[in-house]
Amino acid sequence: MIPLKVGVWCSATCWIGIRAGLRVIRLASRGWLVLSETLPCPRGHQTPSYGVFTCTCSALIEGWVFSRCAVCGQAAGWMECTECGLPIRNPLRP
Repeated sequence: MIPLKVGVWCSATCWIGIRAGLRVIRLASRGWLVLSETLPCPRGHQTPSYGVFTCTCSALIEGWVFSRCAVCGQAAGWMECTECGLPIRNPLRP
């Protein structure tokens, strides 16, 4: 019985490690988006990612568009392209 438990534990630990590793690789590949001053929309338009933005709670945020709001503590999941209105996804979200 103990070898079975050890085998299940090892398999589960490996699975969790693989999932965590893939998430780190995905976030690292999006790192350039987090550091860039503009973000591309699906059509290729460049939209500024730094400036003054309005949160969903109507508070003004100065800085990176996806930073947490000082009033409600929420971070935006997406922003709208300034030219075509298509959504630009938060690069930190999975």
